[in-house]
Formats: sequence, structure tokens, C-alpha cells
Amino acid sequence: MRRSLRVGAVLLLYLSILGLGHLAGEFFDLSLVAEPVDDARPLSLYLGLSLGLGLYMVLMALPFVPGMEVSVALLITFGPEIAPALYMATVTALTGAYAVGNRIHSELIGRFFGALGFTKAERFVGDLAPLTPDGKLQALIDRAPIRLVPFLLRHRYIAVMVALNLPGNTIIGGGGGIALLAGMSGIFRFRYYLAAVALAVTPVPVAVIVFGH
Repeated sequence: MRRSLRVGAVLLLYLSILGLGHLAGEFFDLSLVAEPVDDARPLSLYLGLSLGLGLYMVLMALPFVPGMEVSVALLITFGPEIAPALYMATVTALTGAYAVGNRIHSELIGRFFGALGFTKAERFVGDLAPLTPDGKLQALIDRAPIRLVPFLLRHRYIAVMVALNLPGNTIIGGGGGIALLAGMSGIFRFRYYLAAVALAVTPVPVAVIVFGH
């Protein structure tokens, strides 16, 4: 009974965070497009663009926040000329979220599962802690409960690229949440992860630059 209450509390927290993230994305989306920037005021344009990109990077790095909506608002407000800067901001935000996840000690993750009463998961996290990235990957593949999981793990960089571009990926954490989990897992090598993210976020900026909208 106690375990059920804990799981229920976590689910309620998840739904609350998901709802707050959506509201935050909607709020900043509306605030950005409410008053288009006047091109005749270059200082105002520069400040607005700088603040908008800074805000976008923060939101994009946070789990469960729909950063894509904010990026669209920025493009509507400032035009396709900011697509390259927006691209760099996206890669930076997702790289930062990965770095934060990579710094989270496995002991904290184990304690989280233990607090929910998931003792097997807690022990499994403890078993993974001393392993190398390749060792962790093999252990996850060997103990995967679903046949699809080993395939996704072996092609994890492609899986991340697909997940980042999935419509409605806010449900699984959004870009920031996906990046955070990738870092926490310990099975991604940074240079390959960075290359995967750089490729994953390319289509929208390229389309905007080519077609102009």
C-alpha cells in the first residue's frame, strides 16, 4: 500500500511538471509574439533577440518544457535571419542538459528508486555504477525486458535523434529531458552525442533558411 502511494505521488508530480512545462511554453510563446520588434530600433532589436535566445536556451534545457514552441515564436518575431543563432542555442542547451545529467551520481538515482520501493531497480543501478560505458550498455541489453529495447540501445544515437524530433515529445521529457536522461545513463560518448544532436536539430533551421519562413 505504501509503495502504491509513493508511485501515485510520483505520477501526480510527473503530470504536474508536464502541465507546468506546457503552461510555461505557452506563456513565453505568447509573450514573444505579442509585440513584434520594430526594425527601426536596432538597440531594442538586439536586446530583444538576446533576451529571447537566452530564455529559449534555459527553457530548451529544462525537462518537460516545449522548447520547440518558443523557437517558433522567436522565428515569427525576429524572422529567418536568426535561424543560425537559434540552431547554435539549441545545440548548446541540449549539450548543457546532457552535461548536467552526466554529473548526477548514480547513488542519487538508486536512492530515488529505493524511495519508491523499487528495490530491484535500486540494486541494478548500484550494479551498473562501477562499470564502463560499454559494460553498462551490455548489462542493459542483457537485462532488457522488451525485445525492442536492445535494438534501441544498440542504435541509441539514432534513437535520440528520432526522439528529439518526435511531435509531442514533451510527454517523454522534451528535448531537455531526453538530453538529461542521455547524460544520466552513462552509455553515450560525448562526441557522438554532440554529433547526433547537431544533426537532429538541423532540419528546421535549414528549412527556414532555404524557404525563408
